[in-house]
Amino acid sequence: MIQLSSAGQLFAKQGIYTRLPVKNGNNQSKTVLIIYDYEAEQLPQPAKEMLEKLITACKFDMAKVAYINSKTQIPNSIGTLKNSYGAEVILVFGPVNLSRNIPALKLNHPYHINGLRILQTLPVEQLVTNDKEKKALWGGLQRLISEYAN
Repeated sequence: MIQLSSAGQLFAKQGIYTRLPVKNGNNQSKTVLIIYDYEAEQLPQPAKEMLEKLITACKFDMAKVAYINSKTQIPNSIGTLKNSYGAEVILVFGPVNLSRNIPALKLNHPYHINGLRILQTLPVEQLVTNDKEKKALWGGLQRLISEYAN
């Protein structure tokens, strides 16, 4: 028989697994995840306005969009993002690695990985002032949308 040093520890309730918090508890099904890499907890207003314009232009439902700052909420896998948020589309702004199994993604090139549509681009703060890169992002988004519709 194995001796236990503290039988109480055997039945102590401790969380073993952790999940990313769902942004909107009433509506856990999110169509679009916007993952960004930014030091401050909140995006600056010009960056937020630019993202809202992109979401509207892509005809995504604003109520089905979740923002994730990779500095405060580290996405540990594409599967976790898909299951926790019900994501269908992931837009990645900046050098965020979504999975250790996926090499660096080509910027502004749409990918279909594990049932998700993924597009990675430059950090938000660089896009706000760079019209050339915004145009490249828009081209990638148009390709992603056309694939998403099919």
